[in-house]
Amino acid sequence: MNGQAVAEDRIKPGEFYRIRPDGRWEIYLDATMAGTFGVCEMMYKESFVERLTPKGDHPFARDLGSWWSDVMEHIYTADFNARRLDSKQVLEMSMKVWNDLQMDELEKYHPRSYKEFGGRYGALQMIAEYAQRQLPIDYQTWKIIAAEASFGRNREVQIGETERIILYWMGQPDLFVVSGERLFPVDHKSIAYIDGNTSKKYKPNIQIPGYIVAGQILCKSLGYDLQVDRAVINCVARSDRTNKSGDSKYPRFKRISVTYTPAELEEWKRRRLLQAERVRHCFENNEWLWNENTCSNFYNKPCPFQNIHEKPSDVRSIVIGADYVRRDFWIPGRSKNETEAKGE
Repeated sequence: MNGQAVAEDRIKPGEFYRIRPDGRWEIYLDATMAGTFGVCEMMYKESFVERLTPKGDHPFARDLGSWWSDVMEHIYTADFNARRLDSKQVLEMSMKVWNDLQMDELEKYHPRSYKEFGGRYGALQMIAEYAQRQLPIDYQTWKIIAAEASFGRNREVQIGETERIILYWMGQPDLFVVSGERLFPVDHKSIAYIDGNTSKKYKPNIQIPGYIVAGQILCKSLGYDLQVDRAVINCVARSDRTNKSGDSKYPRFKRISVTYTPAELEEWKRRRLLQAERVRHCFENNEWLWNENTCSNFYNKPCPFQNIHEKPSDVRSIVIGADYVRRDFWIPGRSKNETEAKGE
């Protein structure tokens, strides 16, 4: 969307920046947007500015991860509201979410992956194990102070500023938890499998430092005198590779604690400011670099927009109309009835 004069109101869906009276730009980013921009500026433009997504897009891992995330949200939101679910209630709720999301449709799009996972039975087995092995520990050791609470849209998380930009960060961790003498964000992740290298996937990381910085601000606002220097990644493996004794180098569940020192957080902030300067340049000049190395190899698959960019420029609009749809503007914490900002 185009820029607009600063007004003291909430950042709207589709609002990527505002131009201040002093000429500086307020830039609004979260980890998803910044991560995509870092991979390819044109991918960011197609994904978030143009809001394009391929028709019939049903990635198995993404959709299964959405089901797992929704189930975790129900469990821990109930705990936050002092309505802890027992194992039977967890199973009933998880199957309701499964039905609501029409997860059995994945068998049509990904028959092999669906069969390997175990379909509905595999989902029941996974959540039953979690309710039996992980949840009782959390009920005893975690005090949840926020569940699915987004931050940043009121511009309360300022990463920093330069002569040209002021960067505000947004996000929505799954939980903020107090345990012992610490407050930390928790993020639920469903991954293919867990092994000795899983911990290395989460540092360096573009998302976790932002959660920690937001946690420091939340901690101060709540009047807590607690240390906020880490996040916990709550991992579940889609593939059950544990042996029957339960003693396995491939566990089904794992909690990974990721710590950042103050110096590391400052490094992350400086990188984000440099990135925000580039975001301004792209919008201001309508210049978006392509990273051609990812066009045919984006996480071992073609970029979702390769079908557009492999065509001559004069026919790309036809390809977009035939093969893509426009989704809602992306923004953390968006309410279902929220009005979108109008772009140009």
